[in-house]
Amino acid sequence: TWNLTIKPASRQCMAAGGSPDITPDTQKWPQVDSFVVLGHLLASNGSIRPCWQRTRHSMWRSFWANAGSGCARELPQSHRLGLLTRSVGPGLDYR
Repeated sequence: TWNLTIKPASRQCMAAGGSPDITPDTQKWPQVDSFVVLGHLLASNGSIRPCWQRTRHSMWRSFWANAGSGCARELPQSHRLGLLTRSVGPGLDYR
C-alpha cells in the first residue's frame, strides 16, 4: 500500500466526444474537453490539432530562447544550426 492520493487540482474527467456519459461527481472530478498526459495534449474528439498547436508554440519558444536569441546572432551559422537541432528538434521528435 503506497497511500497515494490525487491532488484536488489534478483531478479531471474526460469522456469521449459526443458521449452521453458524464462524471458521477462533478465537484470532485470536473469534466474537461482536453488534458495533458506525459507532454501530449489529449482532446475528447480525438483531434491532434491542440497537441500540434501546443508543440509548435513550444518549438518557437525554444528557438527564440536559443538559436534565435540576440546572443546567438554572433555565432557562426554552423553553430547556430547545431543549437537549433539540439534545442528545437527533440520537442518535435518527442511529440
